[in-house]
Amino acid sequence: MNRYFLLAVIFCLSSQLSFGQTDTTKTKRLPTIEINALRVNTPDQRTPFSVSRIDQQAIQQGNQQLSINESLVAVPGLFALNADNFAQDLRVSIRGFGARAAFGIRGVKLLVDGIPESTPDGQAQVDNVDMGLIQNMQILRGPAAGIYGNAAGGVILLQTEDVTEPFVEARISGGSFNFQRYQAKAGFRYGKFSGLIYGSHTQTDGYRSHSEMENTLLNGRFRYEWDSLTSLTLFANYVNSPLANDPGGVDSTTFTDNPRDARQRNVDFDGGESVEQGRIALNFQKGFSDNQRLNIRAYRLNRDFDNRLPFEFGGAVSIDRTYTGGGIAYTYTGNLGKKAYRLQAGTDLDYQADDRMRFFNVEGEIGDSTFDQLESFFSFGAYVYQELYLSPQFNLNLSLRFDALNLEAEDRFLGNGDDSGKLDFQQFNPMFGILYAPNQRLSLFANVSTSFETPTLSELSANPDGGGGFNPDLEPQKATNFEIGVKGSESKIQYALSLYYIRVFDELVPFELPAFPDREFFRNAGSSNRLGAEIFLNAELAKGLNAMASVSLNDFSYRDYQVNEDIFDENKLPGIPDRTGYLALSYQHPSGFYVKAWWQSIGSIYTNDSNSIKLDPYSIVNARIAWTFKRSWGEMEPFFGVNNIFNTLYPGNVRINAFGGRFYEAGAGSHIFGGIRARVE
Repeated sequence: MNRYFLLAVIFCLSSQLSFGQTDTTKTKRLPTIEINALRVNTPDQRTPFSVSRIDQQAIQQGNQQLSINESLVAVPGLFALNADNFAQDLRVSIRGFGARAAFGIRGVKLLVDGIPESTPDGQAQVDNVDMGLIQNMQILRGPAAGIYGNAAGGVILLQTEDVTEPFVEARISGGSFNFQRYQAKAGFRYGKFSGLIYGSHTQTDGYRSHSEMENTLLNGRFRYEWDSLTSLTLFANYVNSPLANDPGGVDSTTFTDNPRDARQRNVDFDGGESVEQGRIALNFQKGFSDNQRLNIRAYRLNRDFDNRLPFEFGGAVSIDRTYTGGGIAYTYTGNLGKKAYRLQAGTDLDYQADDRMRFFNVEGEIGDSTFDQLESFFSFGAYVYQELYLSPQFNLNLSLRFDALNLEAEDRFLGNGDDSGKLDFQQFNPMFGILYAPNQRLSLFANVSTSFETPTLSELSANPDGGGGFNPDLEPQKATNFEIGVKGSESKIQYALSLYYIRVFDELVPFELPAFPDREFFRNAGSSNRLGAEIFLNAELAKGLNAMASVSLNDFSYRDYQVNEDIFDENKLPGIPDRTGYLALSYQHPSGFYVKAWWQSIGSIYTNDSNSIKLDPYSIVNARIAWTFKRSWGEMEPFFGVNNIFNTLYPGNVRINAFGGRFYEAGAGSHIFGGIRARVE
């Protein structure tokens, strides 16, 4: 896509918006949206950054709740792959950050109830995040290292349900591919004490051969409130996923002719993973007055992970991970001179230890050891975030953060020598935003934000030479984001438009080697440019009838990147579509009947750095129906859904730079699900 054409399109679209005009019509307006993606609660209309919020109805009502991706498709600038391969886990990218992930979420910070799910080295999995207890999601689009530190190319915050009154709820669903899901949750309040308990069990055979999955999750949140300003919250989470098979990537012929087939080597070597994880966290909040607040948090996570890859030498992987951390934040809201002012100052301290071992994979059975290494990642961050309201129309936001990181590898497989080593990084990252709101319905904003991203421990330990220690050639990735935008509301319409340019240096890029198919290694590209536009529209067309639309236009390309004799300058970044589109219509009747249908359009995607293979654009249509019946004892809600109504063949995952042309994993064809939910209050 020509970038000048893109700029012209954005200019034409923005010129159609009503800037500063007074609306004298007395109509019902859509509610004000509060966000805390900047670590403090702020109305979205006074935030000079691009933030999306998704509420409970869109997350839970009538949805399969099998993947977080169901709720993310409407967010402009965000693109997710791999929702159907539970061994590789969902891969989320925001403005291109995270697209390189071999599995899970990398380069995008994930937090649940303010507690990091992302490890200090920048890796997160969502197998222990269940949509059945999420009340809202907030997505900060663009680099945010000035607040969140390492690997914050974007931020996803999830908030679990608040308990306002006691209840008990159960939900049972099933569908195609032997999908079964059982959920139960209960909330209670007793004086100053309240709690939420949730459990779920999910299993499916999957769309493709050798893609079975089974997962059991338990979650608890318990809070004691001394008064309106003081509370202590305990979070506890346990997940056991003993089965998540990996059907692997295939070539274009298999993808087209037999999309449900697994790669035979993945079957022969029993490719897949098992995970068991427990987490406990405490969050203490103390308000000293209406304008001063202290927050202290601490957490510990243990994760046992076993993975089988489709090759013999080192193809069985075992990781025993411990992640411990905490932080303290002080917030002041008042005045600086005669100007309204807010400040938050805080520190984050995190420690991650990975006991990583590799073994021979003897046709799915674990053989002799080939690798034994203890890896650690220590992170200390300190930040100051400030909001200054120069006038009722103008506000400035400024954040500055310092991070000190220490990485260490202790090689315990000494038969081929001692490859132990250390790495140290220090980084300052600023964020600056300015917002002008001529009235309560319109905001114009601009910001400059930065990010830095160290390679994860898994990426550093993936040495192309086959040895231990860390890959000495990998450097952190750094980026600067320049953005302008507008957001506002007119009567029953909300809209947002953002235009950004990101310059990335030392972009981390995945690749494969013939000797280790399905193991990803990493290298740095010199630099890349990302130019994009994001458009969002939400409109109440009539009573109960709502339309939502979003569009993302991307022009992401390398600028300084050479591998051996191959020069990739001007090539497009693989794994990211040149455009995405979303359009949804929903209707909520006063009787409780709810129906929603949406169309998702994905543009062309390159599969490799050389741009020799480009996937065609595709579109998917889904639909949901639910009916909530109110009763004296509570409510009951049957629901039914159809995914991929027109049975579109599309890539559910793209394996970037895969060896042998195995770029393709087919997404699920047309399938149905349904169930019933009952709630007693």
